[in-house]
Amino acid sequence: MVRHSNGKPPILVDMDGVLADFVLSYITIWNERYGDQHPMKRDMWSYTIPDNAPAHLREQASAISYERGFFLNLHPIPGGIEAIHELERLGHPVRLCTMPLEGSAYVILEKQQWAERHLGRGWKQKTLIVPDKTLVHGRILIDDNPDIVGHQQPTWEHVLYDAPYNQHVNDKRRITWENWKEGLADLLQ
Repeated sequence: MVRHSNGKPPILVDMDGVLADFVLSYITIWNERYGDQHPMKRDMWSYTIPDNAPAHLREQASAISYERGFFLNLHPIPGGIEAIHELERLGHPVRLCTMPLEGSAYVILEKQQWAERHLGRGWKQKTLIVPDKTLVHGRILIDDNPDIVGHQQPTWEHVLYDAPYNQHVNDKRRITWENWKEGLADLLQ
């Protein structure tokens, strides 16, 4: 069980789609390659991004996130880095909690390097890259994935980071980096 020196369980924050703009990078690369024939837009309907591509191009769509440098070069989502640092300044332990991309030779190292590059020294050790987030102890998990499943009942409350592909979910608290202070106020007391 991970606990901070102040005894509080950590706030867990997903990377892709929450701190790192996976969708923007993906769409940019896709549209450079296929845009005239099959443009992809920010308001995607599926969390699994390749599912947004035409069926005959899904293999090519899936390959984009396996390319060297993809995860390392994701742009931060505006406001996310500042929110993480502010949470820590307020005494809340924060850990990144992200899943590896199965079969990717680059994802683990690149996610660790991304965390150090954008959040600062020491964040490599605060980055948990796990295939099952339900096994990680925490108070809150901020994640854009609407359907997190795993091997056990999680200890954290799932706070949904708002995205076009999770609008069908009505039973979870939602935040963005613009409204996180109000959206998490009662949980951070």
